[in-house]
Amino acid sequence: MDSDSIKEKIALKKEIRDMIQQREFLKNELEQIVRLATTDSDMVSTIMTKRTKLTEFSCYEKLVKTFSRRCFQLSKNEYAYRQMFVLANLCQFSIDEDVVVEAMNSVCPEDRVVAGIF
Repeated sequence: MDSDSIKEKIALKKEIRDMIQQREFLKNELEQIVRLATTDSDMVSTIMTKRTKLTEFSCYEKLVKTFSRRCFQLSKNEYAYRQMFVLANLCQFSIDEDVVVEAMNSVCPEDRVVAGIF
């Protein structure tokens, strides 16, 4: 193995490690939002993992727009986009959307919109 391929291998490992860390960061942020928005700690796991059928479209639209504007820019975050089932679950489990928005405001700093988690 020549030095260029070793450097390339090291760079790729770092890139993968960074990506995994960014994904974990996003999941942790979502879980914090869910924990703040719900009073039932048993419900957190269900909301974070279950995929329910979406019927509460206006709630979902409000949460997605707020999340994209406040936390993670969905147009630049394929992984964040794939996690939007969590917001759908919050709506489907009848968690008050204003409470969820307040949780997003608490978890996501006003001056931070993360782009580029894939």
